[in-house]
Amino acid sequence: MTADRISVAILLLLLAGAGLFRRRRTGTWLAAAATTALTVLLLVRWAQSGHPPVFGTFETDLAETMVLLALGLWLVRRQGRPFSRGALAVSALTLAHTFLLRPEATPLTISERSLWIDLHAVLAWLAWAFFFHSLFEAFAPSDEGDLGLRLLGTGFVAQTAMGFVGVYYSTLLFATPWSWDPVQTLGLLSWILFGIALHFRLFFGVTLHRQRYFILLLVLVYVVSGKLIMFMKDGQSFHVFELGGLAGEGSR
Repeated sequence: MTADRISVAILLLLLAGAGLFRRRRTGTWLAAAATTALTVLLLVRWAQSGHPPVFGTFETDLAETMVLLALGLWLVRRQGRPFSRGALAVSALTLAHTFLLRPEATPLTISERSLWIDLHAVLAWLAWAFFFHSLFEAFAPSDEGDLGLRLLGTGFVAQTAMGFVGVYYSTLLFATPWSWDPVQTLGLLSWILFGIALHFRLFFGVTLHRQRYFILLLVLVYVVSGKLIMFMKDGQSFHVFELGGLAGEGSR
């Protein structure tokens, strides 16, 4: 087992401990320890690869988990509530998913050496975190509609910005803003559906709690749009930037 796999296994143990402790302070401290350790792991991989942890399905899982946990800690500080067990569960599942992936760092192509790509990835991680936390609020026993609405709205803004950055860079690379790429198409579908959920809340007063199963569907579509890449072959999508992303898989 590589050092990266061992690090992820330790992180999973920390998250499991955070979920098992009923005392708010203990669970939050364990979640904070996992977030810190995950940040350090990403920085180490950055130093080893020579580029930000943006490319590669393994890095994506790590970064999405780190941002999700960090947002959860910020909400704990602002709201004074226990750390969301939903966030711990999703983080654990995402980290467990890395054991299906190749941990080797992915070299960059010339087209990927751009700050626009880095920004595109960071916005995707932010949307991931805000959408999931809005989902947790939608299923919370006490319906704090304003908080859930702010989380969902911020995620929508992040996804919108991510889309604009992607369209702009696609135009620079391929001289066309849109190509009905599978990842683009699913991302557009989730963006439209999230906009509908916000429209229901803002203009018809339908609370997120009443829309909770609809929001669950939207988050699942967003997850599929982001995780579909590893199952696609070279040439099916220009988002496929890693050869053999799955563990044990050869080149695509």
